[in-house]
Amino acid sequence: MMLSDPDAWHALLGKLADLTVAFLRVQLDAGVDAIQVFDSWAGTLSLADYRAYVLPHSARVFGTLASYGVPMTHFGWEPPNCWGRCRPPGRRWSASTGERR
Repeated sequence: MMLSDPDAWHALLGKLADLTVAFLRVQLDAGVDAIQVFDSWAGTLSLADYRAYVLPHSARVFGTLASYGVPMTHFGWEPPNCWGRCRPPGRRWSASTGERR
């Protein structure tokens, strides 16, 4: 669906991002000290596909929740995860030593 029907893909990911924000807001309002989101499957995508089809939705989740001021970790495809919105940044297991620094 991601490649064959990008409009449907983005509509689906938009809904999933909305649900993720709602779920994490409940957690944050209950007083959690940090949040993390795992996009462990995202490592199967090329960097270009990740940036085009996934990153905008992940970045929206973290951008929406940034005002809570808690540490946010995103385990996704690449550093810098969430483009500076997440601390500490997550790293994929296959990242080179240089990428992990």
